[in-house]
Amino acid sequence: MIVTLQTERVRTLEDARAFLTGSQALDFNGVDREASYDLVRRALVRLHYDRLSKRDNGLVKRFLEKITDFSRAQVTRLIAQHRATGRIEDRRGKSPAKPFRRRHTDADIRLL
Repeated sequence: MIVTLQTERVRTLEDARAFLTGSQALDFNGVDREASYDLVRRALVRLHYDRLSKRDNGLVKRFLEKITDFSRAQVTRLIAQHRATGRIEDRRGKSPAKPFRRRHTDADIRLL
């Protein structure tokens, strides 16, 4: 069963710190990947991630790992994507930005 929690009450770093120590109540709801990405985006904006110190950035990353159940590397990638584009989107199943150069032309493929 996939569950997540309503984290709109977490507005400050102190709230996130209290959540990580386990002293804050939780509400759980089931979500999908897109909802988790939106949750990460909203949390980054709400906690002003781009203005935080390195230590506080680590706190926010741990908070996001706990509420989304994403790995540390995945959270780091999502944060980098948000900093570069201002949004977070699912890139699975899409062609890469710089694909390998094709060795065979369409005419060569038709001959095969």
